[in-house]
Amino acid sequence: MSQRDDRDAADLLHLIGHLYLQSGQTQRGLVLLLIAQRLAPDHSGLLHALCQGFLASGQGQRALHTIERLEAQAGAAADPALALLRGRAQTLVGAPELARQSYRDYLARRASADRTTPHTGAGGEA
Repeated sequence: MSQRDDRDAADLLHLIGHLYLQSGQTQRGLVLLLIAQRLAPDHSGLLHALCQGFLASGQGQRALHTIERLEAQAGAAADPALALLRGRAQTLVGAPELARQSYRDYLARRASADRTTPHTGAGGEA
């Protein structure tokens, strides 16, 4: 298969895996997402879906590893929501203090992002 075919197959597996997760069939969804991840290891949307699947199935440590990969990919521009996911994963692995700190970090990063993002008024003006 060509790289384009691999990417298309990964996108299809990602979509179907995500649908399985949303319908409550976590294990089936994870299997498809893990196969897709082998085809497209740096696909950030796929890694996000994998993280959600790991959290839904109680696999906090695997979710933490996935979050670390996402943060390494994004660098300083990492999505603040990753801190929220990290807190959920830390709760699953039995680290409530670390989870609380991650939730605080999430709130601080969101507040910072809200201050730097121009808000639009009713007329659509910044």
